[in-house]
Amino acid sequence: MASSLWTRLGRGLQDGWNAVGIALCAFALLEGAYIGQRALRAAWWGTDDERQAQVVGHPYAGEAWYREFLAARAALRERYDPWRSYWAHGLARPHLTVDAQGRRTTPGSDAPGPGGRPVFLLGGSAMWGYTARDGQTIPAFIARGLDQAGVTGVPLTNLAQPGYTVGHELAALEHEVARGHVPALAIFYSGINDIRAAHLYGEPGHAFFEGRFARLYEVEASRGFFTSFVTPGERSQLFNRLALALGIGNIWKLQPRRPEVCPALGRYVAATARSAAGLGRAWGFDVLFVQQPHHASTRKALTPFETTLLEPQDETAWTRECGVAIDTAMAASGVPYLSHGGLFDDVTDAVFIDRFGHVTESANARIAEALTGEIAARLAPAARE
Repeated sequence: MASSLWTRLGRGLQDGWNAVGIALCAFALLEGAYIGQRALRAAWWGTDDERQAQVVGHPYAGEAWYREFLAARAALRERYDPWRSYWAHGLARPHLTVDAQGRRTTPGSDAPGPGGRPVFLLGGSAMWGYTARDGQTIPAFIARGLDQAGVTGVPLTNLAQPGYTVGHELAALEHEVARGHVPALAIFYSGINDIRAAHLYGEPGHAFFEGRFARLYEVEASRGFFTSFVTPGERSQLFNRLALALGIGNIWKLQPRRPEVCPALGRYVAATARSAAGLGRAWGFDVLFVQQPHHASTRKALTPFETTLLEPQDETAWTRECGVAIDTAMAASGVPYLSHGGLFDDVTDAVFIDRFGHVTESANARIAEALTGEIAARLAPAARE
């Protein structure tokens, strides 16, 4: 009797083990098939970004270099940084170069002159050059503009990183100053990332992808032995795609619109600006804050492609409202400030590429032209030839 019981129990365990093994094999096959079909689709028809660039009216439609650039950008990797949250690894690809210190290179930037200090350019992906080749980023155009203006011996340091908000930018500035790298001028070029982050979390002071760090410190550290066997499924592309289709785990889902968010964001940006200005006074450098142009701030005659960026209308209106709130708060902050919201109001060609403030290379040239004059005016007379 006991022998029969143990036999049945053994068979049950064996059947269960076999079922688990079959299920894992099936899941692995499905995962592999899903990853494989995505790779094939990307090879045949391009990645999501590449297909978007082929939409009628897209500024880069038909540009061979842009597909090469997107492939290079997809190879960019970031590392955890205990001070600045994250920072890029070095990369050398066609049209996109990040040096060993994790900074996007700036062709044409001068070597420091005698006693010269650099200009720090801080921001998110727009200043970093998310849609521009190395020689067509905002810093690269500024370098050429300063040279033409006779301002030499002033190196430009691109401290921007994709996804950075103004809090990241202040941390990056503090990181440099604490290590003895003191600029002559620090320019903060931001806006849309702070607005979008406030919309995502319902309040200012947040950053993109906070869940990654929360998972590291709050979730993975508390997992037990057996739980660790199950949780790798969270990294499954197929699982995440199904969850997204069911409306689960959408990191880009905005909070319901609330009237207090934009004024609070304006106060937050102004407070951060005053902190940066205080750091500048302590170390003897100037700061300049600039709100970048974006699809919701411009009054330009939009092209048919650009009008697609205005959907949904309520989201665009909220973005515009927060941009105005930042302008208002910064105007009362006492910190040097420029709003580039209307910089392209007289332009008829396509300027804006997406809802994240990314613009064309020719638009970068116009932004740089506006900033070059500001930089030249703020630098010490000794920097001029």
